[in-house]
Amino acid sequence: MNQNYIDGLRGRGAFTLGDRKRPNILFISFDMVPREFYLPTEGDLAPRTPNLDALRRDGLFFSNAYAASPLCSPSRAALFTGRYSYITSNGERAHDGHQVHVREDDTIYPEYLKASGYRTRHFGKCHIGTAKFMAAFGENDHPWDRWSPPWYDDDGYREFLAQNGITGFRFSREIHGVAPSGRGKGNFMGGWVETENGKPFTKEATYPAYTTALALAGLRAREADPRPFYFEVDYFEPHQPFFIPSGYEQRERELRALVTIPESWETALSGRGRPLPTVYARYQKYWGLSERQTVEDYLVANVLQYEILDENVGKLLSYLKAQDLYDECLIVATADHGEMNCRNALVDKGAYLNPRVL
Repeated sequence: MNQNYIDGLRGRGAFTLGDRKRPNILFISFDMVPREFYLPTEGDLAPRTPNLDALRRDGLFFSNAYAASPLCSPSRAALFTGRYSYITSNGERAHDGHQVHVREDDTIYPEYLKASGYRTRHFGKCHIGTAKFMAAFGENDHPWDRWSPPWYDDDGYREFLAQNGITGFRFSREIHGVAPSGRGKGNFMGGWVETENGKPFTKEATYPAYTTALALAGLRAREADPRPFYFEVDYFEPHQPFFIPSGYEQRERELRALVTIPESWETALSGRGRPLPTVYARYQKYWGLSERQTVEDYLVANVLQYEILDENVGKLLSYLKAQDLYDECLIVATADHGEMNCRNALVDKGAYLNPRVL
């Protein structure tokens, strides 16, 4: 075996390369997936995910995996570097000497794949620094790394909308918490969308569809390339704010007939039950989930958003099967962390080291 380096001039990233055939790799990640979406228990509102279910049947399912951090950036940094968050020292916000992105001299595993001869490409959210992703995936990469949802300021997506005959969109129904003051609208958590002139917003024009279209175009572009590929598709979804298009009206009615409000939500609002960490009370006030209708809307929209993702994963898997690549491709589907999903009157993730998040 020969000694190789990611950066031979500086001797950085040493590795050896064996003689075995290297598989193609498709890495798919989602952002903030509730535990009940893949390990539902009685009473949970579980999504229909035929494509992810098929992938699970064909491969291995890790039911006891955990995230290194309950936050996007540090969790992703741990995944890419193989180091715990206290070593990477990056967070959602740069405070106390921390930084948002991984350090320039940190090595992420796609750099090894690229240096060893893989064709590496990335599509979607990176959230650990676009400069590092450019080094690992190349100048034609499509990473984005921002706080706001990508629908508003992703120029590529705006062009994609125009190609679908859409010049803009608006929310026909919104999900809001109650403001911390206890009066008026608080946090915006997305909802149901239509075009700016009130017409149906098709699922073919959503951001998951755009991310998938980029990935499929990249896969087709490599068909004449003999190198093995590592393609990474990082979806923003199902992270709120939700973006539910038309075409799911019947499914929404079915879910609303099945949804049950978590018992811990009522317990949290009533003050009964065992004491929770102080930070929980702070975030309960921040999210403002004091109305039953808001909780129902959130639970239903979260499931719908995940089912939309499953449809898009199906497009990627169908391509691999059509190209006779599926059986010999290493396919990974994972998430950066979980979320509370209205348990304990909380949503999202962040400050709570709860098993549902980790």
